[in-house]
Formats: sequence, structure tokens, C-alpha cells
Amino acid sequence: MKTKLSYFLATGIFIFCACQNANRNNSADQQIDSTKVVKDASYYQSKGYQVFSEFNLAIKCPCTLEDASKQTPGDNDLAYACIQNENSKEKLLMYQIIIKRLPVGYLNATEAEKKEAEKKLFDTFKGNSERVVFNNVNAVVVNFNEDIYTGKAIAFIKDGISYLFEVITNDLLTQKFNFFTNNIKFIEKAIDVPTSSTTKDSVHSANTNTFINNILSIEYPKNWEKKGNNTPNTILIVVSPYINDVTYMQNFNILVSSDKRTYDEIWVSTKSQMTTYFKGFNLISRIDYTSNNVKGKRTEYCAYLQDFFIHFVFYEFLHKNNYISITFSTDQKMYSSQKHNITEIIKTLKLF
Repeated sequence: MKTKLSYFLATGIFIFCACQNANRNNSADQQIDSTKVVKDASYYQSKGYQVFSEFNLAIKCPCTLEDASKQTPGDNDLAYACIQNENSKEKLLMYQIIIKRLPVGYLNATEAEKKEAEKKLFDTFKGNSERVVFNNVNAVVVNFNEDIYTGKAIAFIKDGISYLFEVITNDLLTQKFNFFTNNIKFIEKAIDVPTSSTTKDSVHSANTNTFINNILSIEYPKNWEKKGNNTPNTILIVVSPYINDVTYMQNFNILVSSDKRTYDEIWVSTKSQMTTYFKGFNLISRIDYTSNNVKGKRTEYCAYLQDFFIHFVFYEFLHKNNYISITFSTDQKMYSSQKHNITEIIKTLKLF
């Protein structure tokens, strides 16, 4: 019998349903057994970098980059800039970054189609340009004039996202551009690190794995299985051990996005979609919740999912320009005996 999986994506909610897994892979093969130290957001921030978590980007420059989206033309996902000595022609110094996601289909495009998209990006830059390789991707470096100032920029596509970094100044332009580009860092992807703590009264023990990236860390039992996924914004799906073909496997997932709405605005949309797509939706409670001094929301509700009546516990956090949601799902009949798993896992959450 094949694995039965069900996905539902709504604003702020992602549900992973697993009730059978007879042909599953060994979970040990999917864990990364590593003691490598991740250069995460905290690492780069300690080194004086600004971190843009949504793009796994860390960057250092002499002034603090600030939101410049209103002053920047185009439909960009991010536009930040900073300026020094604004009233001096000789000493003015401006840094700018512009980031834009390419259409979703780009990642599934052929190599020829990707090269064509790259060529179109590079062809938009006129003037004295040079093709280079930067951070293992093709890039273009352009020298240009902006009114009475000289400027230099680098542009490239990485993982379906276009990036532009530029410096404008009449004072040692090449030197300052080189410093800027040498301090563009892409934060390492998350890894699972076996936990060495030996606390007895929680899942903090030698029997846990830790998921960690530049946004958060969380621990879960080592015998739970991390699943792969291709769903946008989903950074983690973890499922409890297989029991039999008719038993729902308790699980949780984590989504991270740049949703700028309030908790209440997000919940109105989420609740509407839940009542539309799921039978028997019943809101149990929605309360304030705090984790590591970060205020959020905790919501409980029930609904039918496939052949199961599921009890959901849903945590939300708006933190450092990120919307983070963590959804636990348990068979309602098993909730009383399994809710301790939720309590123990969520208490390990750390937001960076």
C-alpha cells in the first residue's frame, strides 16, 4: 500500500497528513549527522553584518541599509539603501541593494531558458560592463554615471532570485565597491544537529535532533522523520514514527514568509479558507502566547482531514520582518495521550 500524503496550503497554514508509510525511507538516511557550526544570522550579526533572513543574505557596509522601496522604481521584493555625506559632491557615498524573485517557473526551466533569462537581465545594463563569476554564479559588473556621480554595480541570478548591488561615489569607487561585494554573504542552509544535552524531563536529550537555520531552531525526537518538500515557504516537516496503515502519524511543520499583515488579518483569511476546505471545522481557542520573549498567538481547532478528525495546535510569530507559523496535527482520539509531545517540542523553540 502506498504512502498516503495530503498537503494543504493556506495563508499562514500548512497541513501535512501522513497515515500510512509502508514504503518510507529509513529516517537515518535523511538526517545530516554533523557537528558543523552553522554561520547563521547570529554569527553574521555578531560580525557587524545586516541580515535579510527571507533571502538568506548577510551584508556589511559602512552605513545602515534602510527600506527604500518607495524611492525605488519597479515591483521589487526588497529595496534597501543608505547614504553618507549627501551634500558633498566629492565625498557622497551611496549603497543600494535590489532583490526580486523571478517567476515560479524559473526553477523548473531548462538550462537554455535559464541562460536566456540571465541574458535578458544582463542586457538591461548598458555602459561599460564585464561578465564575471561571483559566488559560483554568472554575474555582470557595470560602471555607470548617475547625474554628476560615478557608480559601479553587480547583478546576478541565484536560486530563482535576481540581485543587484551598487555603489555610487566619486571617492575611491573601485575600492569601496570591492569592499561591498567582498562582504556579500549567503547564509548556510539549515542542518539537523544531534543534540548532546541530557536534560531528563523534556525532549532536550541525546534522543533529539535540532533543526537550525538563520531564523530559528527547534528540537524534535530523534525517532521522528524529517520529510522532504517542494512547498514554497515550508522549511520543515517532521512526522512521528509509523505504527500501522490505519493510524494517523502525529506531525508538525514550519512555514516562514514575509507576510506583513497583522495576526488578526492573517487569521481572518486562514479561518475563511479552513471553513471552505475542511469539513467540521471547529475553533477551540485562540490566545496570546510568548516564546523567548517574542509575543505571538496559539490557536487550537479541529477539522476532518481525509478519514481522520484532527486536532490542530497552531503557533504564530511576527518576528524581524518574518511571519513564522508552526502547526502540530494529532488524531483527536489520540490528543490527550500525545499532547505532551507538542508541549515538549514547542518549548525548545528559539527565534533569532
